[in-house]
Amino acid sequence: MVNGTFCRSRLVIAIVLAAGLAAPSNSDDLPAEVIALAKATQQFHQDAAVLSSFACLETMERAQSKPKSGKLLQMDRVELEVTKIGHQEWFSWPGGESFHDDPSAMVGHGLVGSGEFLVTAQSALDGSHPIAFVDTTELMGRKAYHYKYEISPFAAHYHVKTLVGEADIGIRGDIWIDIETLDVLRVRSEGWQMPGWLGLDSLETVVSYERIPINRQMLLFPESAETTMRYASGREVRNVTEFSQCRSYETSSRLLAGEEAASSAPPPETNPLVTLPANLRIALELKTRIDTSMRVGTPIEAKLAGRFRIKELGIELPSGARVLGRVRRMRPCSQNKSCWEVGIEFNEIDTPEHRFRFAARFVNVSAVEGVSSSLRAETHMERSQLDWVRSTITTETTTLIDLPGTASFFVTAPPYRLPSGMLMTWVTTKSAGAKQ
Repeated sequence: MVNGTFCRSRLVIAIVLAAGLAAPSNSDDLPAEVIALAKATQQFHQDAAVLSSFACLETMERAQSKPKSGKLLQMDRVELEVTKIGHQEWFSWPGGESFHDDPSAMVGHGLVGSGEFLVTAQSALDGSHPIAFVDTTELMGRKAYHYKYEISPFAAHYHVKTLVGEADIGIRGDIWIDIETLDVLRVRSEGWQMPGWLGLDSLETVVSYERIPINRQMLLFPESAETTMRYASGREVRNVTEFSQCRSYETSSRLLAGEEAASSAPPPETNPLVTLPANLRIALELKTRIDTSMRVGTPIEAKLAGRFRIKELGIELPSGARVLGRVRRMRPCSQNKSCWEVGIEFNEIDTPEHRFRFAARFVNVSAVEGVSSSLRAETHMERSQLDWVRSTITTETTTLIDLPGTASFFVTAPPYRLPSGMLMTWVTTKSAGAKQ
């Protein structure tokens, strides 16, 4: 059964700076938040132009509400590769040879959409509609300017298809921009002016961005997204999406028509990393100490803890070879003040002769006090009845989303860090399509 699909198609991008804010004659007369928006918009579109030569793994954890209770239950996980060509996002099964513009046709069921990679933020920062300053706030531990925007159904090109109908709707929402770096931190969009025949109560997408090291550059990438669709009946479906394992493509431009345009795909990867065979067990030793002062996106390093012979490639990975990555997650636990969620991601192994793509599944970590890949919480409840007391203990175990090349931990002991020298075991993988 199709829960719902949504897509945003071919948005006309106009940079705010082109409307007269690029070089005002008396810039000192303009409010700081106006200048910041203009500069952040220009900076975002410059980064977006570079991102158009990258493809990333998009991992969607899909959930829907349980009848009566309304509790969200996980349905499945879907993995797709996503890139952007022109004003449109394109999708492929991991390792696939062709890209498609409609992910819902690929997956075939459940909530699926496009736009989270780049188009949502680009449409919000389109200079053809009003963007209003709201206030100065704090987001993700950083001081930020907060703005609101609205785009009518005629300009948004935001198409929604539900169980009972489909229509173009408007979008409105919020934009948060880092005051110091002028990086876009987060964009929230919600459905606006939705016709009743869609049967929807609300539709919301929130995309968070971080600047990360890749190909020896610091680029602004989407880190995660969350889309929630609520029906008027009370039914709810939700996708939590993470972006990882990004790699570069060589870009080119040409005019296409008809069936050729519909089946076009990104050009071949330039300077590709060597792909390791699957099921290779690799031990890593963390070189960079990870602590709570670090921001998401901070470059980190590990090294190979031993030599690894790869018969399929006829080569050997030397002991001590550099493994490059970044901080993936750094935030306090939501329900425990004496706890931090810390995630690290690795995507490349460097040797004197070769560069290898690090696509692997985290298996385990050496014993480190206060560091665990799961968090257990016990709830004690006592009931008195006549002359006896009944005691019940409920244990709940929480884990974090498991992504290729990523290890996530709960750190529950001061000083809340992953120490250098920490040993980890990984197994290389070859991603498939949807995981049911």
